Amino acid sequence: MYRKAFTEVMQGAHLVKKFRFSAWLRCGMAAVLLGGGVAAVRAQDVVVGQLASVTSPVTKIIAKEYHAGIELAFQRINAAGGVQGRRLRLQLMDDQYDPTRTLLQAQELVEKHGAVALVGGLGTPTTMRLVKEGFLEKHRIGNFAPLTGLPAAHAAAHVFPVRADFNDEVKAMLAHAASLGRKRVAYVYFQAGAGPALSELVPQWAEAARLELVANVGFANEADPAKLRAAVDRAVDALGAQAPDAVVLLAVGPAHAEGVKALRQRYGTWLPVYSLGQINLDDLVVKAGADGARGVSLTQVMPSPRSVEKGIAREFSLDRLKWKPETPATYMSLEGYVAGRVLAEVMQRAKELSREGVLASAYGAGELDVAGFRVLYRKDIRKSLHPVDVTLIDRDGRLIR
Repeated sequence: MYRKAFTEVMQGAHLVKKFRFSAWLRCGMAAVLLGGGVAAVRAQDVVVGQLASVTSPVTKIIAKEYHAGIELAFQRINAAGGVQGRRLRLQLMDDQYDPTRTLLQAQELVEKHGAVALVGGLGTPTTMRLVKEGFLEKHRIGNFAPLTGLPAAHAAAHVFPVRADFNDEVKAMLAHAASLGRKRVAYVYFQAGAGPALSELVPQWAEAARLELVANVGFANEADPAKLRAAVDRAVDALGAQAPDAVVLLAVGPAHAEGVKALRQRYGTWLPVYSLGQINLDDLVVKAGADGARGVSLTQVMPSPRSVEKGIAREFSLDRLKWKPETPATYMSLEGYVAGRVLAEVMQRAKELSREGVLASAYGAGELDVAGFRVLYRKDIRKSLHPVDVTLIDRDGRLIR
């Protein structure tokens, strides 16, 4: 009796195991057919690519901040259910601020990672390489919020900016200098990015602002610190006896800090120096010193990142506290956050989450309002509608309006 019962139990156990193995086998085969287990789950993510160097000495600080801002925006979107029910995933590729690597890694983002859009690409030369090689048009992929203000980049096919262009920023600098009663302005730039292109336009903008352009001087963007300092010194020496009473300094990274130091040593702290807001404030204060940085004016294309009153800046501040308190409360991080939010809104409106679908959605967006921050995307024009502001570094190394 006992032996019979034991045999039945063992046979039953065998049947259970056989059933479980069969079910596991069927599930495993289904997973293989669908792309395999974890890979199948990940396939539900929507991949967005970012080409920015977090290792290049020219870009690493602003790249990290911009990336952190996009990640924060995606955290918010994913916590609310993602885009059309799918999770956003940001794939960062470090192109070392090398346009050749940018092109190769953009190809990898499309072919290997299946990116449906690019966002937050960092730099004018890298952005323009994609444009000139026809990469965006060939792959029918949108390039959202590249960190450049070059008008030619903003006007290129499939580029969707969230910032004002350099034309508007430099015009704002000149208008501000004129409003302070300045008469003689010098334009000093490093020979990379947008600097050389803008040097051809600054004379007419200065004239429109009723300013005399007394110098228009470029310097080489040397990688070696000693060579860079020598190049900057030669540019400042070239100002000679022109005695400008305001200087527009167009440079980023170490080149900008060296430019500020050289100008301060030559003219003192009384001379107004205007620069683009995409430079890192803390880095400038460290490298140029608090006295050197004091009085430098920076254009801003975003609202204040520390605003808690309303709009996109308030949501940025609240999301930082809720999701990622380590995200820097800087203009650059906020710009990355805006980029992520704008792209997510475009994707939410897309008929399909593919490169072509996102691109079609962007061109059809028209005037887009994301928590009070507005952009205009159409076939004939794509631009930010947010005004340019001018801020000033005070004696404590803080920005004031």
